[in-house]
Amino acid sequence: MGRYFDSFPLDYSLSIEDALEIALDSTQRQFGKIPFIEDRLSFLLNESLSTYYDIERWFFEWEINHCEDSLALPEYGLAHIKWFEPTSETLLLMPSLRGWETPAYINWFAAGGAGRCNSQFIVALLDEWHSKYGAELVGHYGTMLHFVVDRRPSTPNEAFHLAWQHNMVAPCTTILQGVSIRDHARALLHTNKWFLHERP
Repeated sequence: MGRYFDSFPLDYSLSIEDALEIALDSTQRQFGKIPFIEDRLSFLLNESLSTYYDIERWFFEWEINHCEDSLALPEYGLAHIKWFEPTSETLLLMPSLRGWETPAYINWFAAGGAGRCNSQFIVALLDEWHSKYGAELVGHYGTMLHFVVDRRPSTPNEAFHLAWQHNMVAPCTTILQGVSIRDHARALLHTNKWFLHERP
């Protein structure tokens, strides 16, 4: 899986300078302080930060090391993964006992050609999540997937890695809600329900 993720583009329309500005602003709002950065360009060069992923990882580690309650949920909590309530539901019987194979039979937008990956990759990824977290796919809405999980990530680093995987296959999960990868990682430490969203 890791090698496949390595081929994904790491950034969207954000410049590295904008990513840094947004990270500083969100850390200030949430924790009331930010790292001292005298010269932003020198900081990016000295810390070898060249992507949105790099920025998010660096700030997540800084917050853990310098802020109280660094893993607490932000003010908006789990809203970015709890906002959708279906108005009606349909029960489908799949020709497999393995729920993670569902995207092989029912297309999910993120794996349908317009997204970054294909159904084969998504099935393998869901299998990995099932093995590691007991993630069961309980809802499929075309552009959205809902999971119930038995085991949450056990460390902040593991939560960040999982949040980044979610972001890579379904960026709308966080981007449309204005949620950072750091805050999505925090959310994953506090919930047994996942929500992945990717749309046109």
